[in-house]
Amino acid sequence: MSYFPSKSAALQEMEHQVELFALLHNSASKQCQLKCIPTDYHEGNLNKGESLCLDRCVAKFVGTGVKLSSEQANHGFDDEIATAATRAAATLPINL
Repeated sequence: MSYFPSKSAALQEMEHQVELFALLHNSASKQCQLKCIPTDYHEGNLNKGESLCLDRCVAKFVGTGVKLSSEQANHGFDDEIATAATRAAATLPINL
């Protein structure tokens, strides 16, 4: 008898969703920082242009994540295909 029961399908799905969200967050942070914030810092705070750029960039990442999720739900994509698509989309550069 095992003291550690196997993970339920619901728990595995939740862990999968958290993993994809973390991937989206980390990719958005990295890509948007590279795109919107210069490496030669002059001020301690973001200026208006940098702030607007970050808002638009993150909105595009979130919009892409929502589209991928809805397509997965509508077309019943296999989890492996959906994960691969999400990973590929997270690595693409964002054009503002």
